[in-house]
Amino acid sequence: MIRFLVAILSGYFFVLLETAWGSGLQVGMTRVDFLIPLVAWYGFKTPLPEGLFFVLMLGILSEPFTVLGEGIHMTVLVSAYLLIRYISGHIPGLRCWHKVPVVGFVAAESQVLEMLLSGAAQYIWPWAMIQGIFAALLFPFLMFMLDFLERLFNRFFVRIRLSA
Repeated sequence: MIRFLVAILSGYFFVLLETAWGSGLQVGMTRVDFLIPLVAWYGFKTPLPEGLFFVLMLGILSEPFTVLGEGIHMTVLVSAYLLIRYISGHIPGLRCWHKVPVVGFVAAESQVLEMLLSGAAQYIWPWAMIQGIFAALLFPFLMFMLDFLERLFNRFFVRIRLSA
């Protein structure tokens, strides 16, 4: 429950950050996307039913802030989560440094899917790879920050339970 709360609050913050500073974070046809590394972090730590519920909630939360057609962004997030779960289920013992290229691949795949579904397939080649590189570079920082927030929330809620 704590992980879900941290992830959904972080997702809302990231959606607002991308909306407010979107043009400043944009490089060519792509921009830094915080949601794919967030979905990857949650996918590596959470089993399928709970994680799928989170991704659907995050898709519903981010849908009004996107310029894509209805349901495209949610479909991309769900496919990224399912790919993360598939990879983490079939590669035993994923270490932190193994997760970075996986997140880069999943981000590139989701950018390709987003461009195909939105009708901008001619821009796939350089921009999907750039999106994957951005996500791979951003993932270790976000993983550290989200793990720290999860520990902080756990301590806070344990204190509330002990004092009650």
